Amino acid sequence: MQLQKGYFYLYLAALIWGSLGVFARLSGMPPVELAFYRLFLAGLFLSCFLPRGKRLATGGLRSYLLNCGAGVLFAVDCLCFFHALRLTTLSNTVFPYNMQPVFMMMLSRLFAGEKNTPGSMRFVCVALFGLVLLFLPSFVTASLADILGLGLSLAGSFCLAVAALIARRLTVSALVFVYYEIVVAALCLVPFMQHYAAFPLSGYLWAAVIGMVHTVFAYICYYQGLRTVKPAQATAIILFTPVIAALCGYLFFRESVSLFTLAGGAIITANGICTVAAKEKS
Repeated sequence: MQLQKGYFYLYLAALIWGSLGVFARLSGMPPVELAFYRLFLAGLFLSCFLPRGKRLATGGLRSYLLNCGAGVLFAVDCLCFFHALRLTTLSNTVFPYNMQPVFMMMLSRLFAGEKNTPGSMRFVCVALFGLVLLFLPSFVTASLADILGLGLSLAGSFCLAVAALIARRLTVSALVFVYYEIVVAALCLVPFMQHYAAFPLSGYLWAAVIGMVHTVFAYICYYQGLRTVKPAQATAIILFTPVIAALCGYLFFRESVSLFTLAGGAIITANGICTVAAKEKS
């Protein structure tokens, strides 16, 4: 039952993250300001609903320092993602960004000693093949801005992978971890902001949606899912995100969808379903 919930949480997180780029563009905010208000409003939301006793329940000094380190990594991740979104297309930003679970699986093998079964690796390889098909048309026509955007997206995904590994090693609840991660990340961004810049009310509202839905809710689902699902299975499921991103890019911004995109999306979706089904049988 716990494993089924873990799969559900991961699919829900993937679905939400696939639409993040749409809301980011609708906000019209520069990357640093959008990242800050996203985190500030998310932290404010959590402060209102998380009891003071739970906010202070970090599990000791070591746990607190690791949580703060995850917050710094999350701040870098936010800056990389939103800067990439201004340099290249929604699809180009999200596709390499979803290398994050692959990085996490590699790091967990190197530093945590976790072993992956041949079956798990097969699912990961199939998911990566689908990702390559999704990305192939964009790579052929990539400009310098596209390449810079891809590099930033990969850097952000690596930071998020390290933060996810920290979350797996801590015993605090996913809600408390996300709260401290968000607060520390917001504080890290303050020195880089244009403090006197003002934006339309709609921009703040979109930032609030990103903060509460795509940050608080999605990351709680993600970290909660990682408590019961191994990195290899999580990788196959989270790679469903670029499928949603490609669909959103077509529906909202008329970004092109090729046969490669459709084939890659179908492979990733079917692979995620097979991953869950195979685990259930075992």
